[in-house]
Amino acid sequence: MFLSLIQTVTSLFQLKLDLSKNQTNDNLVNKKSSDNEFKKLEKLGIAIRNLEYSVSETFLYISNNNIHQTNHELNLIWKNTSEILRSNGFDSELVDITFEKSLYYLNPEYYRKNEKQKIHEITLQQMKKQLATLNKAHERLTLKQQLKF
Repeated sequence: MFLSLIQTVTSLFQLKLDLSKNQTNDNLVNKKSSDNEFKKLEKLGIAIRNLEYSVSETFLYISNNNIHQTNHELNLIWKNTSEILRSNGFDSELVDITFEKSLYYLNPEYYRKNEKQKIHEITLQQMKKQLATLNKAHERLTLKQQLKF
């Protein structure tokens, strides 16, 4: 009788350890998931800030100047945005069109003569659409984070 009581207590203790271990593992999985979502949110924020900056600088430039002139400053701004997007793992389409925008400001005349389709793909309206897509993704992730807490 005493032996069966010890076995029962030992079994209960082992069960409690197993449950505790499972909860710890679940907490680690949830923490990793939360950390990944936070990193995604952070990367989206970086992308949005850089794209907003590039769009606003370009808008200021074209509202005051001839848009068909070489502009090294805008070339660097768009190139920087492209590099930031690439280093943060954004899709190649967005990286490519921001890089293409940087190339446009090195040689706008070439694009006007040879790359009319590319010009359409890199207009400010297209950049604003890309920005809106990023903002929606950011809002969804933010809401998801808020619901967890």
